[in-house]
Amino acid sequence: MRNPRRALIRHAVVCVLKEDAGLAALTGGRVFPNREEHWLAGELPAIGVYALSEEVLDTDISPDPRERRISLIVEALVRMAEKADDKLDELAWAVEMALAALGPVGAAMTALVNKALAAAGKDPLPPATINGIPRSSAVDTLLSLTLKSTELGIAVDGNRQIGVAVLNFDLDYALSDFPPALPDFLLAASAWDVVPADGKADMESRVEFDPSTKE
Repeated sequence: MRNPRRALIRHAVVCVLKEDAGLAALTGGRVFPNREEHWLAGELPAIGVYALSEEVLDTDISPDPRERRISLIVEALVRMAEKADDKLDELAWAVEMALAALGPVGAAMTALVNKALAAAGKDPLPPATINGIPRSSAVDTLLSLTLKSTELGIAVDGNRQIGVAVLNFDLDYALSDFPPALPDFLLAASAWDVVPADGKADMESRVEFDPSTKE
């Protein structure tokens, strides 16, 4: 079973890149949510979006493993011809500008979820607001999106040479704080081992309820 949140983020990034007017003009909408299909595209330029790795973040601020970091790759391909490097630079810059903000990615995530809910005959996600300002229901799970590097090169595919630009982004996101429903409980206890971890509890908390108050 695929990771649903990671797949959702990947498909949302594809939507953002497809809807960008500059990239649409450059690629003809050939943006794919995986690492193979853009290589099989009959026409180039084309772009593939995929996750290279994911790690759990452990910080003093968030000791529970709810925050994740995806190494997100956006790979652009062009035919090796005159001014191929200019085309790669143009594509890489257009991708960077399209992903300069989290808002569009969060909005695309919400739209994809609502589309799936509608297909299942369910109500859409409720709108979210922060200080009265409308926000995407999904955007608050996204913490940051940072371009870490861009690598340029040439790849050989059979008898053809292809120019490649690989943009590596760090995308941090948070899992939901709690499951949709929690069973009744009378005692909750937790302990934190602050970074750098030494195996000993640096902070503890305990919440206990009187059984007589349980409905």
